[in-house]
Order: sequence, then structure tokens, then C-alpha cells
Amino acid sequence: MKSNESEVTVASLTEALAASPIATLMADSELRIRWRNAAAEALFEGELSEAEGLPELVEAVNASSPSFATILRSYRDGEHMAGVELRYIQGPQERRLTYLSTPITSGDLAGGRVERFVDLTSRTLRQDQVYQSEKMEAIGRIAGTVAHDFNNFLTAINGYSQLLERVLPDDGPRRYVEEIRKAGQRAAGMAANLLRISRRQVVHPELVDLGAMIAKREELLRRTVGDTVRLKLDLEANAGNILADPKQLEGALMNLADNALEAMPDGGDLLFKLTREVLEHSRGKIPPGTYARLDVQDTGVGIPPDVIPHIYEPLFSTKDKGKGTGFGLAIVYAAIARSNGYIEVDSTVGEGTTFSIFVPTQAA
Repeated sequence: MKSNESEVTVASLTEALAASPIATLMADSELRIRWRNAAAEALFEGELSEAEGLPELVEAVNASSPSFATILRSYRDGEHMAGVELRYIQGPQERRLTYLSTPITSGDLAGGRVERFVDLTSRTLRQDQVYQSEKMEAIGRIAGTVAHDFNNFLTAINGYSQLLERVLPDDGPRRYVEEIRKAGQRAAGMAANLLRISRRQVVHPELVDLGAMIAKREELLRRTVGDTVRLKLDLEANAGNILADPKQLEGALMNLADNALEAMPDGGDLLFKLTREVLEHSRGKIPPGTYARLDVQDTGVGIPPDVIPHIYEPLFSTKDKGKGTGFGLAIVYAAIARSNGYIEVDSTVGEGTTFSIFVPTQAA
């Protein structure tokens, strides 16, 4: 009876390791790879199929991720390590891993080791999003104060320049005053954008059926994206009503469409998908609850990982000078925040970007 129990235990452990989401490899005393699970195959892809031993595997990935050199030294020194943080670059994507190694002390592989690589990429992104949310709240407060005072100065500049234009002759100094007025108007537009992302923006919330709003704006969305982008709407009928300012919400949706269009200069696919989602547990900074979830997904150029923490910042733009205001996504973020909602981004360079918006539903 004890023998059967032992066999069941070994079989269960093997099955659990094989199904584990943690990339796991087992090597013998000569560091030859004797077993790996599906998660390891998925993580290391081509490198693992070419490597017979752990050193060859680590050398293969080390070409793009120098932090793996620490593991190579541990093999040479016969050491085991735990909690080593690694950055693993797979083509355009960077993954964040934690490495740990434990010795095998019995059985056919005695003297060997078990290697584990825990993928923390999604968890780290959640932490980054929480930090980003707190940062944007601070930026919004500062922007509101600056824009309010700035607007007062511009009112005087633009007003006096208009009075001067009326009294000056058509030639000579008048054209200089006209340039002053034009510059003042552009600055006033910037101040208005700053107010849009600040807490000083006036909000007129009402119950909104987000699906009906998007469907009503379908023709405008199609005209915005043009003929080269294929627009698809997948709107769940009972996603729920949300409390939001309709004009600000519509502006946010159009800004997302514009952003997707710019990411697909050669055309592509743009999907607006609305669903009702119930979160039983917190998702980063998003508390449990019932939400209308809107995913805006494009097949564009994607956003590099080092750029993502800055995309909602006002005046931040990766476009050429004069081709972007740097306010589009900042206005989107502010509109969603005023609706007590949250926004996440998931992007892979060369494959596309998905903005996921969560807004709590309200009783009708």
C-alpha cells in the first residue's frame, strides 16, 4: 500500500510540474538538460530546442540579456542562487524574470539541479500602472493651477493685441501684432488642453449606455479611420450604464481612434470591443466590482516598453516636431478618471496595442 501511495505521489508531482506556469528545467550533474516543462518551452522557444545543456541555453539567451551572465558564473563555481532578477529580451519584447536554482540530492539526477524562471512581467506592469495613475493625478493638479493662471495672462495679451490691430495702419507694425495674436491663440489652445486634463474641468455627468454611444458614432469613427483601416465593433448589449460626461467620453473615444490610426500608417484592423466584466478581486489599482470594459485594439506599430510609462503625460509625444500636440492620450486618461474609471495598456512592438478601459456600471 505504501509503495502505491509513493507512486501516486511521484506521478502527481510530475504532472503538477509539467502543468506549472513557472518555467522549470532539470539537469544532471554535468548540467545536461534532462527534463523541461511546457512553460520553459514557451519562454525560451528556439534557444531551448538548440541547447543540450544549461550553459548552452544561458549563453544563447545571454546575447540579448547580459544579466544572465550571473547564472553562467554560478555554473562555473558550482553555486546555487535564488531571487536573481533578470531582463530577458525576446525580439521586440522584454520580459522580467526571477531565477532560482535548487540542488537535486537523490535519484538518477543526484548532483544535478532544478532551474526555475518566474515570469513577473505582467505583475510588474500592474505595479507600473499604479505608479503611473498616482503620477497622473499629481500632474493633473499642477496642470490645472498653471493653466488657470496662464489663461488669465493670455486673455490680456490677446485682448490688447486685438485692440492694437484696430488702431494700427494696414502696413508696418500691424503685421507684427497679428503674429502676437496668433501666437496667443495657439497658447490659449494649449491652456484649454491643460484644463481638460486637470481637476478644474467642468464635468456634466449622466447615465450613459456606452454601447449605444459607440454605435451612434460608428459612421464618424469610420470617417476618422479612413479606407485603409478596417473598423469592427463588438458591443455586448447588456454591458451596463456608466456615469460619465458624454461629450468628454466621446472626445476620449475619438482620441483613441486617432491614436490607433497614427499607429497604422499602412492600414490595419481596429476593434472596439465592449463587455460587462465582474472583478471578484482587485486588478492592480482597480477594485472589485462590476464594470463596463471597453478594449480598443489596433494592429499597429506598438509602443516600446520604455515609452509606455509616459504616454499619458501632457506634451509627451514621439511624433516629429509639429505633428502632434502631446495631449491626445492625456485627455483620454483624464476623461476616464473623471468617470471613476481606469485605463490599462498592453502593447507589443510590431504587433499592436490594446487600451482597456474599465468604468463602474450604475443602476438605471
